[in-house]
Amino acid sequence: MRYLSLFRAAAVLLACVGMILPAPLLQAAEPPTEPYAMPAALHQINDVALQPGGLLSGQVLDAAGIPLTGAAVHLMYAGQPIAEMTTDAQGRFAASGVRGGVYQIVSAGDIQSIRAWAPNTAPPNAQPAALLVAGGAVRGQVHPLACLLANPWIVVGTVVAAVAIPVAIHQNRTDRQPSS
Repeated sequence: MRYLSLFRAAAVLLACVGMILPAPLLQAAEPPTEPYAMPAALHQINDVALQPGGLLSGQVLDAAGIPLTGAAVHLMYAGQPIAEMTTDAQGRFAASGVRGGVYQIVSAGDIQSIRAWAPNTAPPNAQPAALLVAGGAVRGQVHPLACLLANPWIVVGTVVAAVAIPVAIHQNRTDRQPSS
């Protein structure tokens, strides 16, 4: 009977450690504070069709969809700035002389990787212009339960309760049974 109790305690401890241990391994690394240092692999690459003359155009909006006026926009290629622009009253920007390739557009705390296509070579799903949303967040993407599950203490507490409560109920039932 003592070995069974010891086995139960070890199983509960092992379950708790097993749930806690992977958390640091699964956490995403903090993004670099310098936006130019952020690798393009962290972002989805969007296809953008260049206009004649290598004209790359786009727009910068805030999270509410309002255009950002006077926002600095940096066009980067291979981690090096190649063009610097400022948005107009509608949040639009443009750079000419851009060749096809993979670029990063940095503005208002957002970075977007694009694959620029030379005129008349873009795939059908390519956008005519780049769109950046300040902060990179779009409203309505987070489920309320996701906020709770993002807290490791709530997850650990739930797992511990899910293991400990059935063990305690089983232990209580075995204590009440008459010994034979």
